[in-house]
Amino acid sequence: MEWATNLISEIYKYLSHRDDTAIDRLNRLYTVTLLSAFVTLISSQQYIVGGRIICWTPQEFTKAHNTYSDDICWLGHRNYYVPENVTILDSPSTPRTYPFLIYPWLPIILIAMTVSFILPYLLVWHGLSARFGIDIKRLIQLDDPIASSRSIHFVLSQNYSIKNHRRCYVISIYLLMKFSYIIILFGQLILINRLLTGEYFIIDIQQIFNILSVKYNMWSSAHIPIETMCDFMVRMLGQNNNWYTVQCILPFNLFTKRIFALLAIWFIILFILNIIDFVYIWLWKRLWLSSHRYDYVFNFFDLYEIYLDNKKDDHRLRLATTNSRILRQEFVYKYLNIDGYLLLKLLHENSSDIKMSYLVANLFKQFSQEKNQQYQIIQRHDSSTDV
Repeated sequence: MEWATNLISEIYKYLSHRDDTAIDRLNRLYTVTLLSAFVTLISSQQYIVGGRIICWTPQEFTKAHNTYSDDICWLGHRNYYVPENVTILDSPSTPRTYPFLIYPWLPIILIAMTVSFILPYLLVWHGLSARFGIDIKRLIQLDDPIASSRSIHFVLSQNYSIKNHRRCYVISIYLLMKFSYIIILFGQLILINRLLTGEYFIIDIQQIFNILSVKYNMWSSAHIPIETMCDFMVRMLGQNNNWYTVQCILPFNLFTKRIFALLAIWFIILFILNIIDFVYIWLWKRLWLSSHRYDYVFNFFDLYEIYLDNKKDDHRLRLATTNSRILRQEFVYKYLNIDGYLLLKLLHENSSDIKMSYLVANLFKQFSQEKNQQYQIIQRHDSSTDV
């Protein structure tokens, strides 16, 4: 098991990288940690509560018979729920209407849910960005504002950005990752609601909270119940086949159902936060409202000019015939555009305002110098033409 422990530690080490926002880390780090803890708890419940299933068997059953009945009833193939008001059972050879019983698969379902929250970060965000030579993690780890500004300039001058004048490749894969989390949360909410209530799209919040209550009667629930009936046949030599109906309890489900109820509440909260973050924060506020991007970038630059710059006479590079406001707008909307803004946001999530001020100032200086050189070349060309 040492290899498994090393693999898990490496995965968590990779997931601990801070190259995204707080909402993203709620999805791919904290939710994964929570699900992993629940997987461990469910997998070890048989040691905590004294057994995954306990069946009441006839007196003539030997120890081997008891083990067999526990195992076959645990698998759920002949397991079914009978309401408390039903006092007469049909013959065990009569086909039953079985509920949605997947007790042995619940840990596997939790593991699949855990993996699903890792994949968008690994495959979409890191996979697609690395394919085009963008190392987001390394960019975040740079402490030198000059090195960071050069790296951002390199990203913005890649071939895909030159061909796509709007420079929206990085933001596209980032928003795709966010949208993937919304789809995953929606699907898992449907699955958990099906397990807890038997419904797909009708989520009863009150019932989910009732499941967490100590007064909740789990014995009368047909979904992940505590008490079930089980039919099985013991084949003997010849035609002597005996049917048995035994009553079983599932201490395993006492904790499992409440774990899934907690997950349902957490996923509802997380789903709402992701919708707000995706639609309002990113699509509307940060992408549609271009003025927000302008104010965000030049708040850092103004902070640098007022408090941090010691060479006030040298840093203000201006084009001879270009107004400062026009130059600033060109810097934000044409040079940085959406991809550059996203990189600054990610850096800001993992850095301080002072470092961001130096970074924005370096980027603006570099941009101003390039524009000044272009302007001088145009002036020389015009002068030679006039001559």
